Amino acid sequence: MYAKAMVFCAVLLLASCGDSADTPDTPDTPETSDPGGDHVWKSQTDMLDKARTIEDTVMEQSAKQRQTIDELAR
Repeated sequence: MYAKAMVFCAVLLLASCGDSADTPDTPDTPETSDPGGDHVWKSQTDMLDKARTIEDTVMEQSAKQRQTIDELAR
């Protein structure tokens, strides 16, 4: 009896974890799930984009500064 119950529970668990036919094959992306672009983490992702832009600017300035120092050292 105990073994049958365990097998039944295992089958139910596996069936509940399976992929259903009504779900799309592709995962939700911001473009497909929310066309407006507003989502819960929008302010955080906007700040990350801004930080990446600032990082690029800082790296460019650092490269220019190193180049200037190298030219003056010669």
